[in-house]
Amino acid sequence: MGTGRMRVVVSLVVGVGSLLLVAAFASDVAWSWLLWIGAGLAAGMIARRPRRVWIAFLSVAVFYPLAMGLGLVRDLGPFWEFAALFGAVIVSGGFLLGTAVSRRFGGTPA
Repeated sequence: MGTGRMRVVVSLVVGVGSLLLVAAFASDVAWSWLLWIGAGLAAGMIARRPRRVWIAFLSVAVFYPLAMGLGLVRDLGPFWEFAALFGAVIVSGGFLLGTAVSRRFGGTPA
């Protein structure tokens, strides 16, 4: 597996894992959505390329079924699709910021 593919896989694992951690430890806090930016930031710093922003959307898409299956999210509510879309936008913003930081301070992208 090449470096680029490895970055994609690790970035996805970190993105989903971070979102699960937020759900496990801070889901009842009103400002927990800010931590989703951090999840995207971490995933973006690993991915290192803005064109891989699709990883952020995939992280949110994978998060919801996993969180439901693990019992971290009990009731999504009637408009959970809008919340998921908003979450994907927030994670993507953090992801893009992470790629910028990574490119600025991490050298050449792989």
